[in-house]
Amino acid sequence: MRRLDQRSFGQQVEKNDPVVHPKTKPFLFCSVLPAMACKMVTIIAIFLLSPVILFIPNNELLCRLTVTAAATLIVARISPSVNDFFISRTLLFIGDISYSLYLAHWPIIVFFRYIYHANQLLFTDSLIVAQLSFLLAYLSFRTIEKCFIRENFAKALVLISLLFLSSIILMNYPNDSFVLSEQQANPSNVIEVMSKSLGRTSFERNCFAFRYQDYRPKMVTSSMLQKAQVANERFLLYWPNHERYSSPDPLVDKHFKSKGITIWLTAYHKNSGNLSVAVFGNSFAHRSFRAIVEAFGQRVKEIRLIANPGCPPFIGSVFTENPGDDCGPFLNASVELIEEMKPDITFIIFRPSPPINSPIVDLSKDDQYSNIQHTIDRISAVTKRIILEYPLPVSIRRPYTPFLMEHFRDANVSLDDVKIDYSAFWNEMKHIFKRLDNVKCTKCDRIYTHKLFCDFKICRVFDPENLYSFFDKDTHYNDYAMKCFEKVYSEIIHENYANGVIG
Repeated sequence: MRRLDQRSFGQQVEKNDPVVHPKTKPFLFCSVLPAMACKMVTIIAIFLLSPVILFIPNNELLCRLTVTAAATLIVARISPSVNDFFISRTLLFIGDISYSLYLAHWPIIVFFRYIYHANQLLFTDSLIVAQLSFLLAYLSFRTIEKCFIRENFAKALVLISLLFLSSIILMNYPNDSFVLSEQQANPSNVIEVMSKSLGRTSFERNCFAFRYQDYRPKMVTSSMLQKAQVANERFLLYWPNHERYSSPDPLVDKHFKSKGITIWLTAYHKNSGNLSVAVFGNSFAHRSFRAIVEAFGQRVKEIRLIANPGCPPFIGSVFTENPGDDCGPFLNASVELIEEMKPDITFIIFRPSPPINSPIVDLSKDDQYSNIQHTIDRISAVTKRIILEYPLPVSIRRPYTPFLMEHFRDANVSLDDVKIDYSAFWNEMKHIFKRLDNVKCTKCDRIYTHKLFCDFKICRVFDPENLYSFFDKDTHYNDYAMKCFEKVYSEIIHENYANGVIG
């Protein structure tokens, strides 16, 4: 049978054609196709394997096209006409640097995605990535790879050593940091305090370990006091104005303005991503909004702030500190808006006030707990994930930034009493913690941001290395503290991506 196959195959080829084993017959389609058709197939394959694939969303069809293109390219090289096409100087150059290009391109893509907090890069960024990849691949080929090819190990090892040492220096050299920042803001209206001369403090470098640090400064110099005075005075004056840079929000118009319902703190931003995000709460949600926006970066399609001062974000809750405020219409309209929006992620951030943090007699009959559970149930039905942030240590009786600055005027500066006692914080918040702990919510991620500042003795209210307060003029955490909150939000977002909850 095999001889018959060989004989039949031999009858199909000319006398001068090379004799080929039958097993290779299916792969010789380029030998029988016209030369122009082979070249077109090859060009299409090169196109599919080029950096153009960076601009196409990643999906199963694209993967199949890429693999098919690679196979086509390999098979097409059997054709002499295609081989002639591949000996051009440009393609030979790409072949020379191909291994370096293979090594360089992915770290550059990861770096750009990291700095932009994005899973997909914009077209212009992708072009920059492609150009940088070719540049680094060429430099690597001309310097490192050729040194090894020529067996000039000494020069190559010296170069690698220098690059390694420079990497260590760049990783450890202190970077300048902005204490305050507002994206798209007018520089004349936004406070920017830079800590160049002080360098980055332990809080800025690793705020997750900050609570293990002594809350008292090791030393206080006149220069520290002067810089801290300037920074803290600005913290007293600054209040973020998100609405100023917000886009028109059709859902706020529909659920609030058309019905005459007041909403004091709102913002709406759109971007090039694919996630929808809602931030729901009172003024503490408003204060955290910029950190959440920065944590998502370009991943969001839309992000919306829905907040009113004082009102806890649970239907049926009241704000007794200002009896004139009626939270009911705002809370009902907010949940209706979220139900229509159907966000991928909903943040719930608030500072509690009586009666929501009042003592619990019987949890099963507790109205405040029922309000929380009812609201969480409604939001859970329309969102993929709820980020429930537990309350932070604050003191409505003592604004800590003015209190800290009062100590700067003392002849012998002592900051031992500039702190919040953990027992006082826990006694005030333990009932709301218990209510939140008992809420049934399979879609909830609970985050305990108070642990950034508190051990079981005290809660820190300023950075002891530069004397910068964590508060504004009142009880809200300022933008210096929010730099750490941004890291917390970023981690919880990455975790949900890794678990496949969002993406």
